[in-house]
Amino acid sequence: MGAFTFPTHSLLEEAIKQLPGFQVLRDGTTYYNGQLIRGVRVDGKKFFGGDLLTATRNLPSEFVKQIEVINDYGELNMAKGIKTSDPEKIINIVLQPDKKRITFGQGTIGIGTSDRFIGSLGINKFNDGQEMSIVGSINNTNTSLFLFGSPDGAGSRNTDLSEIGDFSDPNDGLNKLGSIGISFTDNIGNNMTLNGGYTYQSKYNLTKGNSLLTSSYTGYKIHRREEYENKSYDNLHTLNLELNAKFKNNDVLKINPKLSYNREHFYNQRITDITNRRIFDEGLRQDTSVNSKPSADISMLYSKHFNKPGRKLVADLKLNYQSISKKG
Repeated sequence: MGAFTFPTHSLLEEAIKQLPGFQVLRDGTTYYNGQLIRGVRVDGKKFFGGDLLTATRNLPSEFVKQIEVINDYGELNMAKGIKTSDPEKIINIVLQPDKKRITFGQGTIGIGTSDRFIGSLGINKFNDGQEMSIVGSINNTNTSLFLFGSPDGAGSRNTDLSEIGDFSDPNDGLNKLGSIGISFTDNIGNNMTLNGGYTYQSKYNLTKGNSLLTSSYTGYKIHRREEYENKSYDNLHTLNLELNAKFKNNDVLKINPKLSYNREHFYNQRITDITNRRIFDEGLRQDTSVNSKPSADISMLYSKHFNKPGRKLVADLKLNYQSISKKG
């Protein structure tokens, strides 16, 4: 990072935009050489459960010594020592030596035209491996502190009116966002770490648009006019814990439970007018739906170490529960 010049007091997200190979979209999604960055660590430890957006929008760029882009093969492959799948890209943020023990925070408040407003507050404490962070924000400027998607990480949801997707982007429209979260990392003895956190996010989106298509034929024209309005309300609760232990005999234990609850409400309306020289056709279509998605999963991994090089015994257990209910 020292090889580049960044604006004073800029956050890490703004600095990353200037680094070679990186591309940052307006919602904070980050790519490196065209590959999606799926997680983040700070000095080798997860920060806010590995949520990239929280790290890039809270850490000042001057706190960072270097950014490492890492091929992550997953915990099971690392425990086995055998790479059996394609890696995912994550980044590791290495802090400056004098920033490893520090308490810092930031606050933002602003108002603008068209009733725009933003308010956010973040408090962070780093203490050589111990970390505590509390962040919160409310705004209608499409600014989120966390990645917002389905609880299982499968991505954002699709509306029922698929034709509307031809005109609008999930990030379009006016988003009113509220979020709060707390995250911690602590050492338990010399060989065990515990990290986890809770986040709550709410998002209200309003998207309006229109289109006009004119088809010309010999002697007459057909006009197709469409107006649409989309409203959505998303509420997402997530609770995550992770225990990592390495025993004196070099055995490794990992336990990671996660609970989440997502409730989504959608309202869609489309008005269509089709006219030519003789015929006029008008259509109105509306639909409303409410989706509830509770989910829970736990993963446990134990890696037994043997003195003979290359020999390990690994046990991996994953339990998952997910339910989806839809009312329309």
